[in-house]
Amino acid sequence: MAQKKNIDDHSVLEKAMLVISEQGPEKFTLSDIGKAVGLAPATLLQRFGSKQQLLILAAKQANIKLRSDLDELRKKKLTWNQELIHLLSAVPEGFGSRQDIANSLGVLKLDMTDPNLHPVARHLFESLRQRIQELLQEGQSSNQLETSVDINTITWELDALRHGLVIQWTLSGKGTLKKWLEKGFNDYFERIKK
Repeated sequence: MAQKKNIDDHSVLEKAMLVISEQGPEKFTLSDIGKAVGLAPATLLQRFGSKQQLLILAAKQANIKLRSDLDELRKKKLTWNQELIHLLSAVPEGFGSRQDIANSLGVLKLDMTDPNLHPVARHLFESLRQRIQELLQEGQSSNQLETSVDINTITWELDALRHGLVIQWTLSGKGTLKKWLEKGFNDYFERIKK
């Protein structure tokens, strides 16, 4: 296999996360990732140490990507509710099919149980919840959400609603996952807006 000498760790880890999402954490191999990035499995071992370490570093890269995505979304200067619906309805690359979601459940299982992955996953979910909360506070500050609305409660409801909508879509949803999420969140906001 011809090797790409200049592929940086950041790019390798982003591609690795896609491969892991597509195949699940139990089934992916270093050879699979090597094919996706143009590197030999031995080179991946040399750079990342082990399959487990590569998985942990790929999860950490997902946190870095989330921060970058949140910054890019802020730059668009959307209204608080437009940004919130965009954020909640975003479908990451490698997560758009029912099979992708089924495979990601294996990653979620590891996120829950692996002592090295759990803090990484927790940080990602906390970062999302923090931005949701900030946007809801903007809605209250602009007098578009009732001041009596408990922002903390709604933040947790939206987080739970997103996960629930993803599962609903995999079992009985119509259209794309993105459209399904957008409809679910638009319906929710119609109920809580002034």
